[in-house]
Amino acid sequence: MKHAEAKYISLGFKYERAQSPEAGTAVAQAIRTLIEGERVEDRADARRLVDRGRQEARQGVAA
Repeated sequence: MKHAEAKYISLGFKYERAQSPEAGTAVAQAIRTLIEGERVEDRADARRLVDRGRQEARQGVAA
């Protein structure tokens, strides 16, 4: 993967905790850009890491 796993987890966390629709859209665009930059073989792992960050945000884990 081109980007660190922690980056995807952090962005997923930020996406889940976005305070406004605009903030959520901005984070979603950043996620999309990073994932599109990955090799096709790595994209599923990147999405899984984003989902992990979102799940951590829902559970109240500190980022």
